[in-house]
Amino acid sequence: MNRTLLSAAVYNITGGILIIFLLDWIGPFVDFTNPGNLLFRLFVGGTAITFGVGYLNLGRGQEKGSGFLYYGAGLKYWAFVISVYCFFFSGLSILMVLAFGLPNLVLAVLFTRIIVTTGAGLSRE
Repeated sequence: MNRTLLSAAVYNITGGILIIFLLDWIGPFVDFTNPGNLLFRLFVGGTAITFGVGYLNLGRGQEKGSGFLYYGAGLKYWAFVISVYCFFFSGLSILMVLAFGLPNLVLAVLFTRIIVTTGAGLSRE
């Protein structure tokens, strides 16, 4: 199992569960007190879990092809960009940038490393 993909799977699945079930409780710890529309929140949590399961499958060799990792890297770069944007223009807390934006940037860079070094998007570490 690729450690980067395993880390991404754990981060996404855990994050999705927190978003769906515990955001009202954990949000204040990172100064995130406005979780927004419930439908959007549930969709985002489910999407995070779905990508986490995809990373698990990719790491176990059950997903063939590298397209999924490209999408995952792009989405993680996007998560970082929007968290920084919201920090500067929408009052998002620095704690939220550190809890959400920064880990997504780290995983995006690690995904990019896998893509570049293997040429196919999946390393069999």
